[in-house]
Amino acid sequence: MERELIALLWPAGFACIRSAGSGRTRHPNPDILAANGKRVYAIECKSSAQDEIRFEKSQLDDLVSFSVFFNAHPVVAVRFNHNGWLFLTPELLERTESGNVKISMDYARTNGSSFDVFFKD
Repeated sequence: MERELIALLWPAGFACIRSAGSGRTRHPNPDILAANGKRVYAIECKSSAQDEIRFEKSQLDDLVSFSVFFNAHPVVAVRFNHNGWLFLTPELLERTESGNVKISMDYARTNGSSFDVFFKD
């Protein structure tokens, strides 16, 4: 999944690396780190064959924490049912009562940005 997004980022002018084992280390790190000389993005990738993606608040907190230290823009990249990627910044994400993150396909389509829109300079 991350490799697919990296294959889109490089031709768009972004140097990027994939963090192997992200989410399994004791230190926060994103799935992908991408930069184009103007902006740096810390990207957390999520996909689902269902119409909803859920993940724990701690994963989002780690993404934001890493981004602060790295001076990067945090972003969550989502893909539903192998359709195109949509990109949301942390402040756009839906939260459950417990503070975890919930992203429905409809919400992502309405509030997220496509690759061409999000990564346009």
